[in-house]
Amino acid sequence: MVQCCLCCLECIVKFINTQAYIHIAIRGKNFCYAAKDGFEIAWSNAIRFAVVGGVGQVIMFLGKIMIGAGTALGFYLLINYTSIRNSYSQPFYQVILMGLIGYLVGTLFMSIYAVAMDTLLQCFLVDEANQKAKGSGKAKYAPEELAEVMDVDE
Repeated sequence: MVQCCLCCLECIVKFINTQAYIHIAIRGKNFCYAAKDGFEIAWSNAIRFAVVGGVGQVIMFLGKIMIGAGTALGFYLLINYTSIRNSYSQPFYQVILMGLIGYLVGTLFMSIYAVAMDTLLQCFLVDEANQKAKGSGKAKYAPEELAEVMDVDE
């Protein structure tokens, strides 16, 4: 029970840290103010964060699988259609190993993609909040496609 609570607390702290680092990059505030601003924006746009997070998780999983499978396929083609083939009698285990290494590299690559996706969402929401404060109501600097996708009646 305690371990479950600590795991939940760790997830919350990681989320707040990520949002704080993004706000530090966007606005240049110190960590505490940036964490407060990031949490407020995330809390006031919870549905948007949930949708973008869910879609992002699916895209990240598919990206990891595709990178791992592509690596394994590339290695299989390399050892079957070059002169390296003579040194491998059964390449099955090596192909699986290369697929796992590709999956791990894909995990690292896709984690950078996840931070970029969160940063774009935060930038959009900050722009939208700034424009609402000025009376416009819509994000000024966002691409039209992003503004149309994010236009949700709240």
